[in-house]
Parts: sequence; structure tokens; C-alpha cells
Amino acid sequence: MAYLEEAFPVNDIQVTQILLRDHYKPYLSQNSVDLLKERGFQQLLIPKGKTADKQPLDVGVNSPFKAIMRRIHHEWMDTRTALTKSGYLKKPSRQDFVNFVFQAWGELSPVTIESSFVKAVILPEPTYMQINYGRLRSSWR
Repeated sequence: MAYLEEAFPVNDIQVTQILLRDHYKPYLSQNSVDLLKERGFQQLLIPKGKTADKQPLDVGVNSPFKAIMRRIHHEWMDTRTALTKSGYLKKPSRQDFVNFVFQAWGELSPVTIESSFVKAVILPEPTYMQINYGRLRSSWR
């Protein structure tokens, strides 16, 4: 519960926000549901067995993210010469790994992330494809 209290502070926004979750047992507790509700969040549960189809990260982000991580790691290895006593290349430090993740996340396109929500049928269509007709009409004048 402490994590929820820290991660989801009291919401001053008057719009209910949605939190998409799987059926992990602690998510189902009444305490969790009540805490999120009081903070302006509605919890939507992904049907059992559908996490791979309905979680945006599983649907469209993990694969490109892992590919970027592999490339970054290989680039890192190509610039290293320090070896272990056994003659193997030394592994990345924790800070190196944090840097890999930071760089890989930065290289992910917002379109890739948004498209994963569309593919998971959470968003009806990508917002980058939606036209602001009011702005478009005013530019014609």
C-alpha cells in the first residue's frame, strides 16, 4: 500500500484517470481499489490470459526496446577492453545498465508507444493521425 500512496498522490484533477492492471492478487484487494478511487483513479483489469494481447508494453514496446538495448550493449562492448581474471570482457556496472535503459527509452519513438495502445485496443486510433479540423479550417482563411 505504501507504494500506491507514493506512486499515486491525491489527484486534484476533476477527471477520473484509468489504471490498466492484470489480475495480480494484491491489485484485487479492496484496500487497493479504495485507495486508487479516493485518488481519482479507476482500476480496469485485463481479462485473465489476455495480458500479452492487452498490455501495451507487451503488445508493441518490449520488442523494439529490447532490440535497442541489445544494440546499445553491443556498442558498449565494442569500446571496452577491460577483462576479468579469466579473460572475459568485464560485465557492465549497474550504472552502465541504468544508462543503457535511459538511452534506449529515449530512442523509443512516441509513435511506437502510442501505437502499442492502439494495437492493444486501448486507444481507438493514434492521436498523431487525428486532425484538428478547427485549426485546419482557420489556416485556410
